[in-house]
Amino acid sequence: MIEACERIKDILATQENKKIKDSDVARAIGLTPNGLGQCKFKNRMPYKEILKFLQEKKISINLFFFNQDPRDVEEATQRYKILRIYIANASAGGGAINQNIKYNEIIIDNDLINRFNIKNCEALSVIGDSMDPLINNESIVFCDKMEKSIKNGKVYAINTIDGVFVKECFLQGELLKLKSINKEYPPLFFNLKDIFIIGRIRAVINKIF
Repeated sequence: MIEACERIKDILATQENKKIKDSDVARAIGLTPNGLGQCKFKNRMPYKEILKFLQEKKISINLFFFNQDPRDVEEATQRYKILRIYIANASAGGGAINQNIKYNEIIIDNDLINRFNIKNCEALSVIGDSMDPLINNESIVFCDKMEKSIKNGKVYAINTIDGVFVKECFLQGELLKLKSINKEYPPLFFNLKDIFIIGRIRAVINKIF
């Protein structure tokens, strides 16, 4: 904690023409002098406050905490992308993918993203066996929200009045036919005005039971 405090003093010293005190550090990171004193006494790092300070000053976290040149990690950082995986379940009901649905984040190597063409995708968990053997129960599908034009026979995530379904889609006049691969499930039909196309399914991660 003491070392971090001294580093903040060095940063402030480049911007203010005066001797930097602990009270200046406390004010810069949004703590009271007493609060900063307690952190130093207990050797407790106020990470939240320091991270906000670094963000405002546009200073690399790696440089501040580890004295590591940001360029050293740039190549590794560019290798990966963070995708959202929504907690809503598709195929057996749920809701449209939107900001109100809880999600986790997963990190995927860019080589895989490019190989499977899922750069613009978000992930959605799927339950049920209606799309066996292509998509198994508890699989994760990658949905490209940029592709909303139906191509007959392709698989899409569709939000309907009965919930979200992942199915093969076929346009039939004013109707959209949702077809399961599993023959035990009959096709579903919805009026086009009653559905919302979330996007086309580009890839799937299946669970092996």
